[in-house]
Amino acid sequence: MSAARPDVLVIGAGAVGVCAAWSLAERGVQVTVIERSQRLGEDTAAGSGGLITPSHCIPLAGTRVLRELPRQLLGRDGMVSVRLRLDPQLVRFAVHAVRHGGEQHLLSGLRALRDQSRASRMRFAALAAAGIDIGLRHSGVMNVCNTEAGFARLRHEAEVLAAQGFEPRVLEGAAAAAVEPELREDLAGAVLWAEDDQCIPARLTPALADACRDRGVHFKLGTTVTGLGVGAATRVATTSGTFVADHVVLAAGAETPALGRLLGVRVPIEAGKGHHVHLHDWPAPVQVPMILHEDVLGVTSMGPDLRVVGGVDFAGVGRSVDPRRIAGIYTRVGRYLRRPPTPGAHHAPTWSGLRPCTPDGLPIIGRLRRTPGIVVAAGHGMLGLTLAPATGDDVARLVLCDPDAHAAAPWLSTFTPARFGL
Repeated sequence: MSAARPDVLVIGAGAVGVCAAWSLAERGVQVTVIERSQRLGEDTAAGSGGLITPSHCIPLAGTRVLRELPRQLLGRDGMVSVRLRLDPQLVRFAVHAVRHGGEQHLLSGLRALRDQSRASRMRFAALAAAGIDIGLRHSGVMNVCNTEAGFARLRHEAEVLAAQGFEPRVLEGAAAAAVEPELREDLAGAVLWAEDDQCIPARLTPALADACRDRGVHFKLGTTVTGLGVGAATRVATTSGTFVADHVVLAAGAETPALGRLLGVRVPIEAGKGHHVHLHDWPAPVQVPMILHEDVLGVTSMGPDLRVVGGVDFAGVGRSVDPRRIAGIYTRVGRYLRRPPTPGAHHAPTWSGLRPCTPDGLPIIGRLRRTPGIVVAAGHGMLGLTLAPATGDDVARLVLCDPDAHAAAPWLSTFTPARFGL
């Protein structure tokens, strides 16, 4: 069985893949999207806090992470963990992390993430202006600390970002509770980032996919890729037949390394599992979305509901919900909120998803050197939703060989797959 030949085949219908399809379709490209899930809106970004955060552009990598590694390996941090395993891919990942962990790498990465996320924020506004309902609102985001040591580290990060053009507002002690009444008044302090926004993440891919269909994009859901063959065109074998495309975009998040292996390519992405608790009709909504800094938690209101997102577990690609992480969410959120949720309240469903993390904390966006018909767009870590619309534009520029691509998107030279020898 062979499908009609599309110009571009996008593998993965998460936020990045659907944004890529949208940007390509805007430019008149014929696009087919392949997704192994049966429904849209089940991707990792859909389970996030919905934060659009240019201010959170310090790469989560390099020396910043390596300093914490012994504590994570020993399991002393309840919301961040690394499970040691005899896996050559994990060893290669660690080697890359050391190699790309210098301060100069972090500074260039910070600037690239800053610029791409700001471009993405503008694209979110354009989507909303076009009538695509993603629940976008200009909310700001607040990082909150409950210890003086954590607040000292946060103030240092605010100084670093202020030097890069951000305008953090430092709130000492109870001043944070004056901005967000649901916070306890005995906290150490907070930093408010007025530039940031929020959306309702589960709306993003379904709403944008509907707009894509209006532009002729085809979606093949419930379809798994089983083979990739590269020649004059790329043949993609799937459980729904074989597709042939001029260009293929690998945008499958944490599953992208498995696709790379079909090509004999080692894509250095590790899955960082996160969890959330979603409380329906919560009586104490927060006005300002928050990141609980020391405990790696996000707290956001979504209409009448409250969502608490947290944890990063590097433990392979298993998707099961870990009850210890859920218990940790309930325990830790009580350190910050005046009226914290309790287990079992408000029909709170739990969820887990896999964030695609790279050794240097930066996404991988670009053509593969040995197979130029393949474009990788993955590895966005915790910034998948924030960076998705701009990444979609990047993919379109790369596919169409736009001569002005690097002028319009200078971060592409930083995010190139070539930095990992790909």
